[in-house]
Amino acid sequence: MTLTVAPAQPATRSRLLLTVVGLAGFVTTLDNTVVTVALPSIQRDLHTRLSALEWVATGYILTFAGLMIAGGRLADVYGRRKVLLIGLTVFTGASLGAGLATSIEPLVVARLAQGVGAALILPATLAVLAGRPDRSLGVAIWMASGAGALALGPVVGGYLSQHAHWSWVFLINVPMGAAVIALATVAISETRAEPSVGRRGQVDVPGLLASVVFLASGTFALIHGGEYGWGSPPILIAVAGCVGGGVLFLVLERGARAPMVELGLFAGRSFTGGVLAQVLWGLGVNGVFFYTALFLQGCSGSRLPPPGWRSCRWRCSWWSSRRWCRWSSGGWGVGGRSPADWCWWRLGWWGRRSWRRGTGGGDWCPPSARSGWGRR
Repeated sequence: MTLTVAPAQPATRSRLLLTVVGLAGFVTTLDNTVVTVALPSIQRDLHTRLSALEWVATGYILTFAGLMIAGGRLADVYGRRKVLLIGLTVFTGASLGAGLATSIEPLVVARLAQGVGAALILPATLAVLAGRPDRSLGVAIWMASGAGALALGPVVGGYLSQHAHWSWVFLINVPMGAAVIALATVAISETRAEPSVGRRGQVDVPGLLASVVFLASGTFALIHGGEYGWGSPPILIAVAGCVGGGVLFLVLERGARAPMVELGLFAGRSFTGGVLAQVLWGLGVNGVFFYTALFLQGCSGSRLPPPGWRSCRWRCSWWSSRRWCRWSSGGWGVGGRSPADWCWWRLGWWGRRSWRRGTGGGDWCPPSARSGWGRR
């Protein structure tokens, strides 16, 4: 008896695609937060120095950020489905390698490889939504899944470190990655960016290398500036590489036949302002995720899982504001709502100045809820 699988119907396929978008965003974001609370267990088990341990946390971010632009261009040229599947395969294989590592060196290498996979996954995941009628819903699902991963990361990492083994912080990605690969194979059709004038489906290799130097050097300087000192040779070299790589990237893109980034987009004030706002927001808030978990665990006396549950209140307040976002976007417009959101978000973080050792939930919730409503 032969079993045949019926092709997915349009509605079913659309739901599967949105599921892939949500799971891909969840997995890549979870891996950025789940490791933090497991670092002490990793250090004890592998008998490693703190300086080497830091690369377990930062190596993923370094390659993730450094290859982001390159991943987006590769998806446009070679196909979004293909690049997404390659990224998922690299990420899942690297997660397996990290979970099986018995020393710090292969663990750091695996974390760097995870970042490479994530840099291919993220832009390809959003690119598959281009031109679809449910694009806004897909972006909302992607953002909500990322927020959920940010909240659950400390919870999952703390629970696995306490009740299982730190290796499961990485091994948990393997079944999830395999599931996303299977769903993506069924749900996503191959698409490429339509070539415009001067873009002939080529990869601008010099621009790609310049973007990697620019982003990787800048990320390294921001991560390790406080540790090495901003005037130390490694940081000065990294800053020089960031500035030089950025200038070279702009020069190369202006004269490239197939530029990675259309610089003409920055002529629009709304586009430039949105990019700058997102960069500033990312620089400000992502460090808060790390230090809030440390505060709740080290200063407020919480055990490992509760800090994650407390941070869930912030994420839940963001989720609850989605209906408000739709209404206010229609009434005020995005240009009117965004400044209000920034003020509301900043007011929430300003309220956290009063946090001290032993701060209770009654003092913790109001500023967290305000910042969550501002992060819409």
